[in-house]
Order: sequence, then structure tokens, then C-alpha cells
Amino acid sequence: MESAKIIEKLKNIFTSKRNIIIISTILIALVLIIGIFCTIFSIINMNNTKIIKGVAINNIDVSELTKEEAKEKLNARNRIKKTEYNKAYKR
Repeated sequence: MESAKIIEKLKNIFTSKRNIIIISTILIALVLIIGIFCTIFSIINMNNTKIIKGVAINNIDVSELTKEEAKEKLNARNRIKKTEYNKAYKR
């Protein structure tokens, strides 16, 4: 019986024209704010050729490196791991 009352109250909240307008306005405002922040972030970083701070790939920090520097760092790490693997399992 209690759940029926709760469901009825929720129906009343979401069917009221005033509440629908308020909820719609809030959602539209949130979408606009998120869009504005994304646009500003994109404009600020448009000419940035380095990877942003705090990025790691397989626990290897590639923050503030260019794409080429990051590739070199990852390839060097892979070469070290292959060498270690070969030494450990060489027959």
C-alpha cells in the first residue's frame, strides 16, 4: 500500500506541466554548461602537441610528452620486457 502512494506522488510530480518545464530547463542548462566547458577546453588545447598531465599507459607515465616521445618511451619499455622475458625463459 505504501509503495502505491509513492508511485502516485511520483506520477503527480512528473505529470505536472510546471514541474516538466522546470526539469526540462535544468536539463537544458546542464547540457549547455557541459558544452561550453568542452568547447573552452578544446580551444585551450587546440595547438597543444603534448599529452596532458596525468596520463599513463600500462603504468608508464607519458604525461607532457609528444606523441613521438611517448611511442619511443613505450617501445623502449617493451624492448626491456622482451629482453627480460628471453633471459628468464631462454633454454
